[in-house]
Amino acid sequence: MKKTYRVWIVAMVLFWSTFIATFLVDYTGVIGTAKNTVTLNVNGNDSSYAQWTTFGTTPFLNDDDYNGAYSSISGQKIGYFSFQDFNMTAAILNWSSDVTASLEIYSVGSDYHYNVYINPNGTDYNVGSGSSGGWQSFDITQYVNTSTKLNNAQIYLSKAATGLANVTRARIVVNYTGNMGFVETAWISWMMWTLVLGLVTVIIIRYVAKE
Repeated sequence: MKKTYRVWIVAMVLFWSTFIATFLVDYTGVIGTAKNTVTLNVNGNDSSYAQWTTFGTTPFLNDDDYNGAYSSISGQKIGYFSFQDFNMTAAILNWSSDVTASLEIYSVGSDYHYNVYINPNGTDYNVGSGSSGGWQSFDITQYVNTSTKLNNAQIYLSKAATGLANVTRARIVVNYTGNMGFVETAWISWMMWTLVLGLVTVIIIRYVAKE
């Protein structure tokens, strides 16, 4: 085979290799990384604490504004509330650096006088107190630093010393960066398509060379 055709073969293999890799990244999303946000709503209440007055249907703090709970007595508690499981759409490489999580609680008007506790592993941790109406966010990244802790996380609310508390929703928002899909599958696809198209290129060029 002439040197010119060898050059053409190498050039075409490189072209197809680059094309397939680009296709996998831009169109299928199986190579590379992506930033994702997942919202996990309340989906359970074990009623370990049931001192607040509730309205609507259980679990009361789920994604429905017609449900909720309120209290005017200091120290009264309600919970534990559990959340939907975190089902990743991407493979997280480093949980400690690629994942952040926040607990968001919605209180009505100025009735935000509550303390919130999270229990991811059998221990209660105070993550903050209500200070404004509407949605309020509490950073819980340090408490749910594994997928097991995140999926086991539960919360309860305790009425603060003053004011009223009227809460209707709670959720965990997870932000994470991960590899889209299975990296091994992506590399296998890339190599297979590159080899196949490279072989086709060789056959075509050898055929043309004989003409």
